[in-house]
Formats: sequence, C-alpha cells, structure tokens
Amino acid sequence: MQSIKKPNLTNLKRTSKDGTSYITYIYRYVVKVSGRSIRKFITLGTSRDLNRTQVLGLYKQAQVIAWNEKLGLVQPEQTNKDEQQPILLCEVFDEWVAHEKNRSRTWLRDIHNLKHFVLFFGKEGDWKKNRVTSNCKIDLAKLSAKDINAFYDDQYEQGYKTETVSKRNNYLNPLYTWLTNEGILKDNYYARKGKLKEVGTDKTPYQVLTRDQAESIVANAPSSFLKTFWSIMLDTALSPIDALKLNKKNDLTVGTNNDGEKVSCIVTSRKKTGKFSAIAISWELKQLGDDIWTLEGAKTEIDDSNDEFKKVCRKLGIKQEKGEKLSQYCFRHSLATHLVNQGWELDQVQRALGHTLGSKVTQGYIANQIANEVTKQQQVTKRTA
Repeated sequence: MQSIKKPNLTNLKRTSKDGTSYITYIYRYVVKVSGRSIRKFITLGTSRDLNRTQVLGLYKQAQVIAWNEKLGLVQPEQTNKDEQQPILLCEVFDEWVAHEKNRSRTWLRDIHNLKHFVLFFGKEGDWKKNRVTSNCKIDLAKLSAKDINAFYDDQYEQGYKTETVSKRNNYLNPLYTWLTNEGILKDNYYARKGKLKEVGTDKTPYQVLTRDQAESIVANAPSSFLKTFWSIMLDTALSPIDALKLNKKNDLTVGTNNDGEKVSCIVTSRKKTGKFSAIAISWELKQLGDDIWTLEGAKTEIDDSNDEFKKVCRKLGIKQEKGEKLSQYCFRHSLATHLVNQGWELDQVQRALGHTLGSKVTQGYIANQIANEVTKQQQVTKRTA
C-alpha cells in the first residue's frame, strides 16, 4: 500500500453558526470505472471536533478505504454504478468556487445570483455573506430539469427580467457542468438545464449620441476635470472607473496603424472583466496632454459626474429617447457605433472595447438606430459597387 501522505489540512474553509472559522478536512481520491476516472472524497470531520492526531488517524483509514476500492475489494453495494450518491451543495460549494473564480474579476462579486437558487430550494440561513452555509442541506442530485425550470419560472413571476434570470443560469450552468466533468454527478447537466426565455429581449439599450452631440457635451462640461474625464470616455470607450485610473507609466504604449505609422496608444485591462483593450490616442486627447493620466486623485467629482452629464444634456436640448438610457456611459456605446460608421470591422471594435472576440455584447452596443443606418448604407454601397 502507498505510504501515508500529509493531509491537506486547509482543504475547505467553512464558518460555524457563531461566526468562528473552522476547517472541514476531506480526503480526495480517483478511481477508474470502465476506463473512466471518477473523483471521490471522504469527509473526515472538522477542526472544531478533531485534533491533528485524530485527523491523521482518520486520514490513514480513508487511504485504506480508497486503496481497497481501487483494487476492487469493496462491498458490491458500495460500488453500485447506478446509485447516485447525495451531492450536498454545502460540501461541494467551496471546491467549485475555487475552480471557477478565475473566470473574470466580477465572478465572485456577482455570485449572489446563486443566493436566489439556494433560498428557493433551501431555507433562510442557507446563504450568508456570499456563500452557502454548512447548514444548507440542498441535495443537487435530487433536483430534476422540472425543478430547475420551476425555479426560473418563479424568478420571472417575481418580475425579474430575462437578463437577470440569465445571470442566475450563468452560475447554475458551470456548477452542474463541473459536477458532471468531475464524475460527482452521473447524468449530463444539459438534460437538466432550464429553458429560459430569449435573452436580451427586454434589455434597455443606452442612447447613442451623434459625434456632434457628444462633442458639444464635452465642450460644455462644467469643470476641467469633467471635460477631461468625458473626453477620455468619448475617444477610448473606457468605462468611468477605468477612465479615472488611467496611468501613463502602465497604459501608454506605441503601436502601428494600418499604414505602418507609429502611433501612441492606450492599452489597459478592464476593471470589470480583466480583459485588455487597445485604441490609438485621438488628436483631441493629445491636446489635453498629461491631464488624462492624473484624474485618480479627484474621486469626489466622479460621484456627481452623471448628474452633471444630464444637466448638460438638458441645457443642450438633448432628450432621452423612449426605451433608452441617457447617461455618461452613452459615450462608450456611441464610440462603438462611430467606429462601425468609420468602417471598422466588428473584431476591431471588440478589441477597442475590451470585449471577447465574437462576443454578442458588442453587437448589442451597436444594435441601435444609428448602427442600423450604417448597415443600410453599407448594403446600398455594396449593391451599387
């Protein structure tokens, strides 16, 4: 038999009812069934109930059990291929989060989307501080496609929009996929997947400003800070938080345009997604000099920047269109449309915005009246060419 290895004493961290942190010790092992590797685990206990000597003893017992199972020496009822063992959400939650958390910087922040699923199938107290508590007894193996569809139907009945319900699905989907891939769940997740309404049908788009409107708003900014701030957003498509944190040392670089000329560029990682974007510094931004790199110290002004944006729009007679949002974030969506108008390919626009290549989000940015007009103009040009 293999020698005893040191237990992974910090495998899963849990929190007790009284808020005291403790560790749940789990022994993991892999067995092969019909040529397929299946991950299993044995729960040893917690640091609240066991000392180190007891954990080492239980760890040794778990190794013997695992070794016997690998040799086929376990009782038949323990290796029944058709029997699905319970999958308590509280026992797999931490390992799943550790596996998924690098998807994007917002993943952990938005994990509260899973809270609604937990409270629908569980009870109050099963979710606390963006995590499943040890009291949660939801057995994922018992939930069927009908059950999950009932959860989605409940979300719609509560008035949540398709976009919001889709975010819930974006957490359930990888959870069940991970369970299936790890061999913890026997049947395929897609047999359970809920049927959602068509995504994006009820999403309110941001209003797209013409270039003249956008430049007028910038020209009428009530302070030099806002003039610089809005200029950056208009010509780089950076979000407010990314525009505020521009740093010359980290974000300024030199690139080459289509004519082979060297041009100054801003290359930055998006705060929200962690993805990189790159765009040449416009002539207007060059006129601002080093002002575009020194905004982070003026954080107090950004709190009221959106209100000031709306005041300037009212002053200029720019009205909010029905069914659209009017805010300083319109600068970002407007630039996407302007770039398409200038003949940029969709993948180039996606790189400028910091979107994943092939992302449908970019198409949503330009799926508006002006973008449609651009498309029509291009089609007319092709027909007459």
